[in-house]
Amino acid sequence: VRTRRRRAGVLPRLATDGGSVWTVARLPADLTGLDLLFLNEDEAGSLLGHPGGPHETAAALRARGAAVVVLTRGALGAVLADETGVAALPAVPVEAVVDVTGAGDALVAATLMRIVAGSDRRTALRAGLAAAALTLACPGGVRPDLTSDFLDAALRRAS
Repeated sequence: VRTRRRRAGVLPRLATDGGSVWTVARLPADLTGLDLLFLNEDEAGSLLGHPGGPHETAAALRARGAAVVVLTRGALGAVLADETGVAALPAVPVEAVVDVTGAGDALVAATLMRIVAGSDRRTALRAGLAAAALTLACPGGVRPDLTSDFLDAALRRAS
């Protein structure tokens, strides 16, 4: 099944996370070949050389060749841009932010995990946003109890 999905272009072959405003400077201007690009707004502004609105920024990154763009916006959620258009997804509410370390990594990991498991991109990104929220609520940057079942329960509560 995974091989068929990869051939059909459903699974990303190459996904990357910007990492920081300094590391995105190493990305080429032509993003062709990137199947899935995760950036936060600061990283995207640094890469493009100008800040812009989230929808325009995500569309500009696609115009540079990235097939799918996830633009994270902190408490404002994320923007997903792909061949179907650009859509904003809200953040999952967090009662108290304990530590912001690791939230972006949790978002990327959970999103990719769900895509590989067969979820569509929007559903997968919603799981990523929930994983980020769960990670924000614990110290140390890693949520030790973050399992697929725990994530599913968090998604049900957030719905």
